[in-house]
Amino acid sequence: MIRAKQMPEAREETDRLFTAAAKLTDSNGYYMLQDFHRQIAQAYHQAGAYTEAETAYREWLKFVEKTPEPSRGGVRIDPLGNAMNNWAGFYRNFGREAEAEKLLRRVAEQYQARGNVPDTTLVALAECLLSQNDIPEAEAQLKRSMSDPGSGYRPIIWAQALLPLYRGLAIMHAAAPLPGPGRSLSGVELDIMSRKPDAAAREAFAAAEPLLKAVKEHWDAEKRSTSEYNAQYTNYYNALAINSYASALIVQGKFAEAKPLLAKGRELAEAAQPVLLQSGRDIRVSGNIVFGELAPFFITQAALRFRELQAAQGSPKDVLADVVAPLEVALAERAELYGTWSPQYGRVLLNLGTAYAVTGETDKAKKALSEAKALFEGMLGKDDPAVATIAARLEKLK
Repeated sequence: MIRAKQMPEAREETDRLFTAAAKLTDSNGYYMLQDFHRQIAQAYHQAGAYTEAETAYREWLKFVEKTPEPSRGGVRIDPLGNAMNNWAGFYRNFGREAEAEKLLRRVAEQYQARGNVPDTTLVALAECLLSQNDIPEAEAQLKRSMSDPGSGYRPIIWAQALLPLYRGLAIMHAAAPLPGPGRSLSGVELDIMSRKPDAAAREAFAAAEPLLKAVKEHWDAEKRSTSEYNAQYTNYYNALAINSYASALIVQGKFAEAKPLLAKGRELAEAAQPVLLQSGRDIRVSGNIVFGELAPFFITQAALRFRELQAAQGSPKDVLADVVAPLEVALAERAELYGTWSPQYGRVLLNLGTAYAVTGETDKAKKALSEAKALFEGMLGKDDPAVATIAARLEKLK
């Protein structure tokens, strides 16, 4: 994949390759051109060049819609779905969930015309709806799955297991909503907060626990490939499943049960990271999570410690040492992998600002929360309730 830091040279090279590929009339020319469209769009995407990337994704989609696939003489659903899925991922990386939803609904319609919408498309669409706080519609999309329950493990099960956890968190945050963009159904990120769950939230969390435990147990037992990359890919899935299950325990106050799980999940993730994020290999993304990142584990570790200290009435000094430190590591990683314009980065900023405020680090808290407010205001608009929540946190620091 073309790296953003090589943009001028990369564009010059791809222009040359486009010219060469355009002279080819066989299938190789078609696939080369399609891949060049992908590379240019993703290069601008990585650079955070929003306008240029959007134009490049549009050109890629136009190519696969208008250009006949050589071997079959017609546009295939796979190149079309690939282009739209990637474009939707771009929108999601910038917090544009509504635009991503429109593209994914088009993908779903294309597949439905052929008789079946893949689970991966339904999960991606459900994530967009979840990120817009529409949990009922997200659940409805997941129920469209036509995959055979008796055929073994289905990825959609994980998404369905996480929805009760998100439902409980939504109940807790009803009075002061938090930003939704970038939410994933491959994992959940807990926030640093002082509110305690009411009966309805506790019921949702209790419903999520056995479902997420079953997902974890599946990945615990999943057979590993002999290929190191594929084996670590499975291990990372296992780590995310463990982290999700641990999160369900943490929100219920089951800290002692969660601790060894978090340690195991992070151990698996740290072993997988060098392989999954090795230089020169395309980075895999699932559920808006970069495979190989450690941030989800640092965030859960911080959330666990914050709740422990809160229950024990710990001191601000403890918060600084045990909560702020892992969040600072997560923020640096998110800046590198997603960009400082992404909702993933913004969510860590919001947590970090809240943690700084608890420790009395007012200037640092103001800086982090102000940056988070500006980021999400650009995505959601200044009148969005989540932006108002951040503004209220800032107001308390004055």
